[in-house]
Amino acid sequence: MHCEQISLRSTDPGQTARRLVTLLGLEPGTVGVSAVGDTTDFLIAGTRLAIDRARTLAPVRNSEVIVDDIAIATDDFDGCYRRAVRAGATVLRAPSISPDAHPHEIDALSARVHPVGLPPHTLMERVRSTSSPTRMRYRPAVETKHVLASIDHLAFCLPPGALDAAVRFAQEVLGFDAVYSDTIETGGFGLVTRAVRSKDASMTYVLNCPLAHCRRSHIDDFIDKHGAGVQHIAFGVSDIFRFAQRLSRTPFHFLKPPEGIYASMACRLTDRSALAQASTSSIMLDEDEDGQLAQAFVTPFSDDTASLFLEFIERRGSRGFGAGNIKDLFSAAEKKMRAAGTGTGMGVPAAPEPAMCVATPRPIAPNRAIPPQALSSMRGR
Repeated sequence: MHCEQISLRSTDPGQTARRLVTLLGLEPGTVGVSAVGDTTDFLIAGTRLAIDRARTLAPVRNSEVIVDDIAIATDDFDGCYRRAVRAGATVLRAPSISPDAHPHEIDALSARVHPVGLPPHTLMERVRSTSSPTRMRYRPAVETKHVLASIDHLAFCLPPGALDAAVRFAQEVLGFDAVYSDTIETGGFGLVTRAVRSKDASMTYVLNCPLAHCRRSHIDDFIDKHGAGVQHIAFGVSDIFRFAQRLSRTPFHFLKPPEGIYASMACRLTDRSALAQASTSSIMLDEDEDGQLAQAFVTPFSDDTASLFLEFIERRGSRGFGAGNIKDLFSAAEKKMRAAGTGTGMGVPAAPEPAMCVATPRPIAPNRAIPPQALSSMRGR
């Protein structure tokens, strides 16, 4: 099982594709990027980041971008689909075979469902090859050239009450394992974080839910605007400082952390060797019993912190998600609010939290599972 594709919808798909080409350091027509039909694809470590030019958002604001769908490839489509239905997921598209589900060389049996507490997911199983000389064969993005190593995780923002259902879907339907749990409460702000990961470690969902009794933060703002969804996509990089140097030659930049963040890091890090370089590059460091991580954030689509943004993370042993940085950011927000006397004060997105804006397609026959014989006949068995 792996994440086959993350589909983006945009008010301006062409602009979104151009910004990602520049930001990620990839070029159209080279390894890792291709335009086929109405879709621009970016292939990163086996997962496609796809922008469908035929599916645009209503022009609510300039450069608005959302994660519209997450496609999961599984070897047990029948079981996965039935478990999703039993878990209460709304069926948005019944199982069918379509070359469009995997537009490059392979047909797939797929179904689209909307899980409770999560954005829509497409479940799919490759069933036969239909290779065509007119279709581009993909190769992974070259790490040594582009620095990109993987999609480290997807971070979701969930409203209070949706967290347990989202965790159950990931574990019981997708077979993910729980790998991280934390409750952070500081400076009047608070959130619960649960991380679940596929058994082959290729997919990680970081599920964040604000604490109901705490002060509103940018997570609440995202939920108000989009509902439950992907707040940010975190890309794993092999050298975040080299990535920062390349980024400095583009119109984009890492978001500058609030004043005082690096003084706090100096107090809690045991290895401070990279701290000076991190501070000049707007990179935050965190540390746990397994090692350190370095992370930074970019908002390439909108200045609105309630919109989708991107994270870049280099792991130096750490398997966490920057809990120390989240606490520091919440504390900085509290100080900013006290000084201003109002507002959420969250000028910088907190570390690994997620969210997503989802347009909900009209469901088909309510949660009606497809009979086993029908699924088998679709495969031609």
